[in-house]
Amino acid sequence: MFGDGNIHFVKKRGKGVTSFYGKPEDLEEIKKDVSSIGYNCSRVYFRKRDHKINTSYAKYEFTNEETHCKVVSSSFAILLISLGVPLGRKTTQDYSLPNWLFKAPLWQKRLFLAGFFGAELSTPKTMLNHDYNFYCPIISMNKKEGFVESGRIFLEQASSLLAEFGVKTQKISQRTEYVNKEGKISYRLRSILSGQAESLINLYSKVGFEYNKKRRFLANVAVQFLKLKQLIVKNRKEVAIEALELKKEMGIGAKAIHKQINSPYVNLRFIERSIYEGRKTEPRVSFDCLSFEEFLKKHTEGLGYSGMLWDEIISKRLVNFNDYVYDFTVEHPHHNFITNNFVVSNCGVRLMRTN
Repeated sequence: MFGDGNIHFVKKRGKGVTSFYGKPEDLEEIKKDVSSIGYNCSRVYFRKRDHKINTSYAKYEFTNEETHCKVVSSSFAILLISLGVPLGRKTTQDYSLPNWLFKAPLWQKRLFLAGFFGAELSTPKTMLNHDYNFYCPIISMNKKEGFVESGRIFLEQASSLLAEFGVKTQKISQRTEYVNKEGKISYRLRSILSGQAESLINLYSKVGFEYNKKRRFLANVAVQFLKLKQLIVKNRKEVAIEALELKKEMGIGAKAIHKQINSPYVNLRFIERSIYEGRKTEPRVSFDCLSFEEFLKKHTEGLGYSGMLWDEIISKRLVNFNDYVYDFTVEHPHHNFITNNFVVSNCGVRLMRTN
């Protein structure tokens, strides 16, 4: 509701109306959640709208299909307002994050942020011609003149919550977005989050997205991609050290070292730089060993947009364990559930024993 949502009361009847906007499949998720707390949500409505916007860059005219659903219930609207959701147009009023949110447990903070990000956080995307680096995630907010400061405070509060999940914020920027027919100026605030791998992993794995299947899917893939990228960088660091040791101890050259190490993540030039020129900076991912687009296709093959990925087990080791082992009963017909980020089943061993 702090993103693509709106609450208003109909003038004649005074009836509260809460509207949700988004893609049809995402609205269906919202409808299920609304129904679970005892309220009825309408069907999904479709309508085409023409837009004319004057920005600081140019004038834009476009038509898009808008989809929304709504809850016609004053008690539902009042419930949300009492929890801190702004009533009416958000661009022309001051509001901040509700106080109760800062006292809430971490899992509730996560749900709030993930729902908000489903509407207002940019989609995970890699840079043009650099398909192994991600753009910095951005939270955007529009505010009319006179209400900009409260928007900045709102984004600062969001950054404070994100810090609890290990997500860093670079800065909050502001620019003039457009001037409407009445001459009123609209400003665009942008909270630019860190593009560092660890911060991105924390953002997409510990917070993520709700009510936005596409972004949630891409975030899941991005997490595994970034973890692989970290492993590759770690491997290249180790190879650089090993190459120097081999040259020192065995007196062999770059070609022999490259052949002996045989890592898929380093080429001959990397070995030469490591042993002859010295490394002034830490190794990075090479241009030809990693592509997010290729990774996505390979690791989600046959899994669609479920959010699941194929991954390879690097190693297995025996651990000492002397505690309870639990058997879960689940409603899913395939008896699958997720534990420690793995899709597992609680029936396979038992079936083998009984059969």
